Parts: sequence; C-alpha cells; structure tokens
Amino acid sequence: MTAASAGPFVAAPDTADRKQVLAERVELLYRQSALGIVATILVATVATAELWYDKYQQLAIFWGLVTLAICAARFAVEIAYRRRKDDDPEKWMSWFAIRALPAGVSWGFAGSVFFPSHTDEQQVFFAFVLAGMASGGIPMLSSIWWVYALYAGGILLPFAYVLATYGAHLFTELAIFVPLLYAANVAIAFRLDRVFASGLRLREAYGRLAQDHE
Repeated sequence: MTAASAGPFVAAPDTADRKQVLAERVELLYRQSALGIVATILVATVATAELWYDKYQQLAIFWGLVTLAICAARFAVEIAYRRRKDDDPEKWMSWFAIRALPAGVSWGFAGSVFFPSHTDEQQVFFAFVLAGMASGGIPMLSSIWWVYALYAGGILLPFAYVLATYGAHLFTELAIFVPLLYAANVAIAFRLDRVFASGLRLREAYGRLAQDHE
C-alpha cells in the first residue's frame, strides 16, 4: 500500500482524536458551568444590595433582572447539553461562547453605568468586583481560551473606556492597566488551554496504546 493510498486511513484516527479531545474540552466547560452561574448570582446579589439607593433603585433592579435572565439562559443551554442526542462538540462550543459573551457584557454594562455615579468607596468596591469576575473566569473557561477572551473582554474593555473618559487623572492612568490585565489574563487562559489540550491528547494516546496491547 502506498503512502497516498494509506493517507485517508492514517488521517481518520487523527481526525477522530481531535474531535474527541475537543469534546472533552467542551465537556470541561459545561462541567464547571453550574458553579459559575451560582457564583454570578451570589456576586450580583451583593452588588445590587450595595447599589441600592433611591436614585438608582430602578436601574439596579433592571440590571439584576437582566443578569438573572442571562443566568437562566445559561442554565437552559446547560440542560440542553446534558440532554443532547448528537455528537457535535463544535456546535456546543459555539453555544457556550454565545452565552459567555452576554454574561461578561452584563458586568461591563454595570461598570459603565454604576461606576461613574457612585462614591469613592463604592467605586473601589465595584472595581474589585469587576476584576474578580474577570479573573475568576480563568479556571472555569480556560479549556478553550477564546471563550474566556470573549467573557473577560465583555467585562474589562467597557470598564477601561469608562475609566479613560471619567475625567480624573488617576482613573485615566488606571485605564491603561485594565487592557494590560485583560491581555495577561487571556495569555494565562491560552497557556492553560494548551496544557488542557496536551494532557487530553496524551491521555487519548495512552488509551489507544493500552487497547493495542490488549
């Protein structure tokens, strides 16, 4: 058999391996999803309570309800994934990414609206919340790095714009560091993505080797 004729038979296992590795990476995303949803609801509840003033009650309620609606949609996608009857990891990866972006944008919206309108103490509180939500996504979303990049970008990039246009010299300087934080977090997510992929490929290779020796 020539190399050309053997090509399809050689490539097929590699294709199957890539699909299996991707499926396991997507499974890891969904496996940690429930924890992320619960954490989002808890932090959003604390943030809404902190923002609860007569002047901003309606806006805080609106943001809280939007955040809950996004969490409900995320949960619905997770249920659909658990009940899936197909074997298409790329489709479910896309669905996860679609729900990750609004999850981040809801926090970016909160930073854009509430940060300029509150006292210094509340601004510090909200800055820590946004940084924490962005960094907290690293261990949960890094099995596919660009999904994390979408999520964290929705949080940090609008916040950087708010800081840059706030008018205070200190905030303008801080606005320079927010994209740097975003870039560093995405770089960490990318490295973890490579570690996950390498580890899963190695496990698949050992599995095939064990099967060959049975």
